[in-house]
Amino acid sequence: MGRHQRQIDSNLQRSKLDVYSTFLHPNGKTVYSGDRGGDIREWTIADGKFQRKFQGGEVLLTNNTQGVRYGGVRGLAVSPDNKYLAACGLHKATNPRGAVNEPIALLFDMKTNKKVRSQPGSGIKGIGWQLSWLNDGSLAVASGGSGGGYLLFWRPDRTRSSTGSSCPIRHAIWTCIPTVCNWPRCTMIAMCGSTS
Repeated sequence: MGRHQRQIDSNLQRSKLDVYSTFLHPNGKTVYSGDRGGDIREWTIADGKFQRKFQGGEVLLTNNTQGVRYGGVRGLAVSPDNKYLAACGLHKATNPRGAVNEPIALLFDMKTNKKVRSQPGSGIKGIGWQLSWLNDGSLAVASGGSGGGYLLFWRPDRTRSSTGSSCPIRHAIWTCIPTVCNWPRCTMIAMCGSTS
């Protein structure tokens, strides 16, 4: 392990809140960390120094009736054009001990560090565990929890949401159609097609 890697590790260990996710930028020069408090930090690998912070407080849940402090940034990804940083986690935790919460994806502008969009998985009981950018500019979010497992798609360049076809299971497909349901296992397979 190199000196700069030790510097980053040391900084992460001194973090006030647990680090839940990390992401190595494709340029190989930058790493991001997401913590339980919803903050995302950018680090330079060459010198191990902290560069900037993105605040994703929407994924930290402290105002619930059970006093449970949970949530946090569960997944991170930078868009192929380096325009956006995406993060996922959960929100609307009305009953954390009963796993009643919804997945959410947040989008940050890489130039300003500001959150520009959020996309909840409305009506789905679960957490956004991981996400990845697809070649067509869509964001795929893997969600799982008490409501089942879902692969959610979001086109950040579109403002209108779509639930896809009239599939008889509750689901959220974010502006990416068509959808195909595979019964009887209640597994949802989503395919990104033309949205024109």
